[in-house]
Amino acid sequence: PQACFWLALLPKALATWATTAQTNFGHCRALGDAPFRDRQTPTCHARNIRWLALLNGGEGWHANHHAFPKALRHGFSDAQLDWSYDLFLSAFRRAGMVHDEVHIRPEVAAFAGVDDRKSEAARRAFARPYEVRFRR
Repeated sequence: PQACFWLALLPKALATWATTAQTNFGHCRALGDAPFRDRQTPTCHARNIRWLALLNGGEGWHANHHAFPKALRHGFSDAQLDWSYDLFLSAFRRAGMVHDEVHIRPEVAAFAGVDDRKSEAARRAFARPYEVRFRR
């Protein structure tokens, strides 16, 4: 009975909690920040929440995901730890299981949290935010 709890029930409960926490906290206006607010719909309140990203393996960078849903990695900078990408997706890539990767170009990620996105440099960066790397 005790092994059943530790090996089956507890991990399932934690995974369910993590998913529910992401859904609820990731859209709470009182928590986190929304660095790409202009790329989201007016009714979307997705936020980047650092502590949730640490618990959920990078899923806490929810505003990044809403702004750029095709991106393979949700953490766009070194300060945004995304361990699901670092551990699992990069291992799948090395094993040849990931193809046509979509990454955010560094100049786009540099505008996260910058209020002046109307500049010419920002317009050029956001015109083509994705970089696709084909692997066959």
